Amino acid sequence: MEDLKLYKPDGTLGLEFQSDGPQARPVVILLRLINDALDSTATDIHIEPEGRKSVVRYRVDGFLRPAAAYEHDLGRQLLQCVKVLCDLDITNKNRFQDGSFRGIRANHEIDFRVSVMQEVGGDKMVIRILDRTVGTNLIERLGMHQDLVDTLRAFARRTQGTLIVAGPTGAGKTTTLYGILNEIDRARRNAISIEDPVEYHLPLMTQIHVDPKLKMTFAASLRSALRQDPNVLMIGEIRDAETADIALQSALTGHLVLTTTHAKDAIGAIFRLVDLKIPPYQLVSSVDLILAQRLARKLCVQCKQPMSVTPRYFELLGFPVPQTDTVYRARGCAACGDTGYSGRTGISELLQMNDALREAILRKAPETELQAMVNSGPYARMIHDAMRKVEAGIMSMEEVSRVLG
Repeated sequence: MEDLKLYKPDGTLGLEFQSDGPQARPVVILLRLINDALDSTATDIHIEPEGRKSVVRYRVDGFLRPAAAYEHDLGRQLLQCVKVLCDLDITNKNRFQDGSFRGIRANHEIDFRVSVMQEVGGDKMVIRILDRTVGTNLIERLGMHQDLVDTLRAFARRTQGTLIVAGPTGAGKTTTLYGILNEIDRARRNAISIEDPVEYHLPLMTQIHVDPKLKMTFAASLRSALRQDPNVLMIGEIRDAETADIALQSALTGHLVLTTTHAKDAIGAIFRLVDLKIPPYQLVSSVDLILAQRLARKLCVQCKQPMSVTPRYFELLGFPVPQTDTVYRARGCAACGDTGYSGRTGISELLQMNDALREAILRKAPETELQAMVNSGPYARMIHDAMRKVEAGIMSMEEVSRVLG
């Protein structure tokens, strides 16, 4: 525990480890919780009031799991420790507060983003854990098909065009963009990102945090970024028509654009842009690739259990029949916390703009026709990628149904 050091936003040491004294107890607990969360590969720490207790839960592999419970007064002191770390107002009880702090463990840097809100029982706090090395070799770590990896890397070497990553909240869209940014030679190319908020800090990268209160919206920040002679633009999310229009115009004028949107699949991203009043001719001339993705839990390799199935089993679920008679299901053991799962992998589909698809979009073809064109493409749909992982014993059918069902 002495190995973990926590620092305030200004870089000064925030909390030092102490082994005795009544005031040291919440500090010791906070250090222990953070260490435990890091060892558990948690992405978030939730501290919330529950009756006369303060309950701590970790989000691991997308699910919350209980971690600890403390008397309410001790929980309140624990929250105050975090607020002090973030230089937040510990007396303010009437509004939302956001802050951040930084940690170093074994020469490894971690960023922590904090959100505090008042609820009926008291303050609720969520601490987001952001590993600064998460983008390293990310494309391989997402479990993408090698042809898909090669296509994304080829796109990163281009001088202009647009890549859109689609999916719901928690699908890892922004993380994927960071992985692609790591494939770009930022020493020779001026790369600018516009994010809400900036999640990971990359070297040789200009990163802008949008703040609507200061009139720094995505659209306004993008217009300013275009005056900075950029080669590459990463736009955290297309939320409105103005941002969409500027982003796609930028691709047409010689910029490489990476962005995300909320859509259920690759075709859904096209209709999302249409809903934002992007003319079909502008869409087909500026968008090159649409990558749709989800994050799904991987089976624990130590306890996954084989099960024999028939084609009828998959037909009832509405999924393609795999090329195997045996699949695996979750069981649960000490190694995976009795969940049956350990770690996550990506499920993805890639839509490449081609002449046939452009023609269909220009004549406003229905969604069913466009979906059929995806089914016949080289990367198929997410369900086919998921079934490949089921055949390989990486995922369970229950997880596929949960994520894509």
